[in-house]
Amino acid sequence: MTTIRSTLLLGLSLFLGCDNGAPAESRPEPIGLPLYERQSAWSPVHDTLYSDGSYSTVQLISSDGEIEATAELLPEASEALQAQLNAVASGASVGEFDPGCLGAIDDDTAILYVPIAHDLLTFSYPWRCPPSGLAEGDEILRDVVLSMRDCSTSPYLMNCEIVD
Repeated sequence: MTTIRSTLLLGLSLFLGCDNGAPAESRPEPIGLPLYERQSAWSPVHDTLYSDGSYSTVQLISSDGEIEATAELLPEASEALQAQLNAVASGASVGEFDPGCLGAIDDDTAILYVPIAHDLLTFSYPWRCPPSGLAEGDEILRDVVLSMRDCSTSPYLMNCEIVD
């Protein structure tokens, strides 16, 4: 029994001590707090949009680490987004859902993060079906997430760059 235990421990230590020389994969470091997330209904990969806190610079990171992009929000988009998030953080109503779009239960999920004092409020709803009080900000953020995946043209972004 002691011989078997010693052999197993030796084998385990050799296995754990192996270095294949490949660098460890590391996830990109977010530039700030999460702002918006798209969770796919059919894929384990989701996209999270982070903000620098002033809502001027945003960063998109996919959960598998395959996509990282940074961009600047245009001032008009940044101001509209900041005004809506501040209103929600101050207690403004998030409104009502359109009953017509709530039937798509197999759709992706959107998560909006609203910073308050020392925490984040989270609002989760079907992708493309925000409550009426979040519709303007959701339109901006949804377009930003989709555009930043490949840095395609967006009416809300400038200086988008895929990070290698």
